[in-house]
Amino acid sequence: RPPLVPGFVLGFLLLAGANSFGLVPMALRDLLEPVVRACLLMAIGAVGLRTDLRGLMSVGITAALMLLAETVLLFLVILAAAICLPQ
Repeated sequence: RPPLVPGFVLGFLLLAGANSFGLVPMALRDLLEPVVRACLLMAIGAVGLRTDLRGLMSVGITAALMLLAETVLLFLVILAAAICLPQ
């Protein structure tokens, strides 16, 4: 039986909490930033590769259109935040 919460989720929460409380030295944060970006990119890609497009279409066009609308809405919200929020 698989664990209720995967180990990587617990590790992520632990490290995110440590970073939020300033427990991670700035030099280490700067060193790990490219690694973190690469890992995030790989995780997003893995989710995309595991998406079964035939299975998605088998649930019906309404569900597929809803997924497309949610994706576009999420993109627009992120784009608006990137444009409007100060750097």
